[in-house]
Amino acid sequence: MESRLVRSLPSPTRRAFSFVEIMVVMGVFAIFAAIAIPMILNVVPSSQASLAKTNMNRLNQAILKYNQANQEMAVSARSSATDEAAVIAALQDRATNGPAPGSPYLSPTLSVPTTGVTTTYRAIWNGRLFQLASPGETGDGVNLLEIQE
Repeated sequence: MESRLVRSLPSPTRRAFSFVEIMVVMGVFAIFAAIAIPMILNVVPSSQASLAKTNMNRLNQAILKYNQANQEMAVSARSSATDEAAVIAALQDRATNGPAPGSPYLSPTLSVPTTGVTTTYRAIWNGRLFQLASPGETGDGVNLLEIQE
């Protein structure tokens, strides 16, 4: 007696995923998305708040440097964005006749837009320093999210 090895050949029909397998994979992806999306969406507001605080500290450091080299910044607080623009202009100025040490305190090429829109972070001049105004708070000021070099 001869023993024969019977080899099975691959079937000519192609095996595909069943409907149930596809639904299980989609369910797993849905669970991952339900966990990941809220975490990702929370990153944007916190990064905007961080950028706003960094830019406001940059402006206030320039004010403090100005105050050390000159007399205290003398721009009174008003209810429009013109006082913020005047303070920024003073910080970006470098006098040609006997410039103050360390001036300009902000780069002259720095773009510092002012806005009255209450849906963004703003720096509002209080007469001595800039204060942070969060979205929803009233007041015109420097748009802290759009400061660009």
